[in-house]
Amino acid sequence: MEIRVQHTLQPDEAAARVQAAAARYDLVVEDTTAGSGGVLVKETPLGSVRARWEVVASELVVTVEERPAFLPEGTVRRALEDGLREMLAG
Repeated sequence: MEIRVQHTLQPDEAAARVQAAAARYDLVVEDTTAGSGGVLVKETPLGSVRARWEVVASELVVTVEERPAFLPEGTVRRALEDGLREMLAG
């Protein structure tokens, strides 16, 4: 599942906000790409979550690679889109 969220931040500020949110929610950050992308991992009681992220110009692209199977994709998509928009609101 891929989610694209537009923003008005400088790419480095958008990446910094993603990394700050990862720290706030105890996400493990793997494979960072020069600070502009990487992989976020979290083990939860409901299952593993793994997402790849990248800041591309004025867009944050998040690809959810693994999530608890019983959660409907639409529910996960809406929650992530809302959270990402709020995080990137400049």
